[in-house]
Amino acid sequence: HLLATECTVPALLDAVGQGRCFVGFDMLADATGFVFMADGPGTATAVMGESIQLSSGLRLKAQSPFPCRFTLVRDGSIVERSIGRDCEYEPAEPGKYRVDAELDILGEWTPWVYTNPIRIIE
Repeated sequence: HLLATECTVPALLDAVGQGRCFVGFDMLADATGFVFMADGPGTATAVMGESIQLSSGLRLKAQSPFPCRFTLVRDGSIVERSIGRDCEYEPAEPGKYRVDAELDILGEWTPWVYTNPIRIIE
């Protein structure tokens, strides 16, 4: 899934080059509408592949069209895990944050979405 400004070859290549994308195993469930973003004070926002300044009130947010288990990872280590259609986390330190999402299929957590990271800088 690409976060592109329009459906043209240059815009799609730009989205891939900037990391504004995520992998969704749509054979399990359509990941259209899955969102991972950073929402800062004022008008500061960032999506996958972008950077944002660490500040008081900064929130990482993920939303899913289906209930799932969200795993928030910072620099390769799990920092938060929650179940539902959305999750929110207030980061306390800089790093690269990404989300993995799993669906409960027949009682087993099955990988579904892997996002690119959002970089939080000091």
